[in-house]
Amino acid sequence: MTGATILHLITMAVLVTAATTQAPPTKYINHTVGDNVGWFFNSTTNTTATNYSSWAASRTFNLGDYLIFKTSSNQTVIQTYNLTTFKNCSIDDSSYNDTFVYNGGNTVFNQALTIIVPLTTQGPNYFFSDASDGIQCQHGLAFDINVSRGLGLPLSLN
Repeated sequence: MTGATILHLITMAVLVTAATTQAPPTKYINHTVGDNVGWFFNSTTNTTATNYSSWAASRTFNLGDYLIFKTSSNQTVIQTYNLTTFKNCSIDDSSYNDTFVYNGGNTVFNQALTIIVPLTTQGPNYFFSDASDGIQCQHGLAFDINVSRGLGLPLSLN
């Protein structure tokens, strides 16, 4: 190989490495679930406002980040680390230390609600709505994410 060919190969390797390496996080991020459409389910058509799995797949999540669910009291937000609970779209067989229910405490339907969920456990995190006996989850009101270490947990979440 000539010197020019070797230099060209080295340059290409450096460019490919730079393009595929993510920069380390420099701050914590608030992620609004579903962006501007929020976390909603139409019970008449049994459809979600967006594809939440696609939404989640396009982002990077780290310890100390927050998920912001802009929703209504017609939906629930369940966070679990238990894959079986997630796949069953039900909290019936979950344990107290692997599944958390967020509902804002509102018992009146159609009330605007913002639920803020801190990401405090590294690894797989699963989210779904168990409203309507799991129908919302079964029709797509669910997603999973992988939480990386990032900057680590801030002291306020330890």
